[in-house]
Amino acid sequence: MRRDRTRSSEIDRGDRRAGFLLVEVLATMTISALLLAALFSITSLTLRISGHVERQTAQIEDHTRLHAALTREIERAVPIRWAGRNATFIFSGNPRSLTFAAEFQTTNNGSEVRAVFIDSATTVVRRVAVVGPAATSFDDIAIGQPESMSDNRLKVTFAYFARLPDGQEAMLQTWPDATQFPVGIRVTLSGADGRASSVRVKLAVDAEPGCGFPDGGRCSLRPAENQDQVDSSSPNGDGG
Repeated sequence: MRRDRTRSSEIDRGDRRAGFLLVEVLATMTISALLLAALFSITSLTLRISGHVERQTAQIEDHTRLHAALTREIERAVPIRWAGRNATFIFSGNPRSLTFAAEFQTTNNGSEVRAVFIDSATTVVRRVAVVGPAATSFDDIAIGQPESMSDNRLKVTFAYFARLPDGQEAMLQTWPDATQFPVGIRVTLSGADGRASSVRVKLAVDAEPGCGFPDGGRCSLRPAENQDQVDSSSPNGDGG
């Protein structure tokens, strides 16, 4: 009888130990599931952050490349005038497009004046046209085919800095007067997410390269009597 009681007691204790082990297993599984869920959430959050950082980095690189390309082009701009008396500068600008004159080297180590057109109505494109010495307006030049400057649909806007008589500067959305030349141009790029970045490009306005060819009518610094004398002479300006 005593042996039976001892055996029954051992069985009860064994059953109790088995019950505790089952509870521990269930608790361990629950904790493991919570840890896995937390790990999945952390991994998902990390991937989202990584993707966001990657997109931001790509956008910054796109902005930087386009800013650099536009800056290189605009820094070429020089105050060159059309041919003829009282000619205006080869320059025009509004928020979405810009036109200016620049000197380019030719294959025979010479140089020529070209008009550069930058348009950002849809994508940023560039066109170039040779400006002959007798050209008096855009009607006298042949504009070339568009060349893409960016594959991305970044919004580009221009603004123009004018120097006031007191030495201060005013920023204009549209350049109003082709008889004057801006001292700088602000280029602003905006992405689809609304993020924007701007750079200011300084223009060379201290001298007019066209004054090296006074007979071509591109110099605004000649005295008025000399201008009248040239205009009253023969078309070649030699007085013959």
